[in-house]
Amino acid sequence: MSGSDRSGAAEPEFVVIRVENPANGGDAVGRVDGRVVFVRGAIPGELVRARITEDRHAGYRRAE
Repeated sequence: MSGSDRSGAAEPEFVVIRVENPANGGDAVGRVDGRVVFVRGAIPGELVRARITEDRHAGYRRAE
């Protein structure tokens, strides 16, 4: 068996999002498919390609 076998490891999910507003803690907020996404390191008004880092809540996700 190859040492590069990644069985069970999910590929990272990326989204393209226009962040709209600042959020507490330095994140910026946007929406994808009606869900709020908190994007670390983004500036309101930017169009970014972000990697989803947390998707445990029904109402929001986190990305960087």
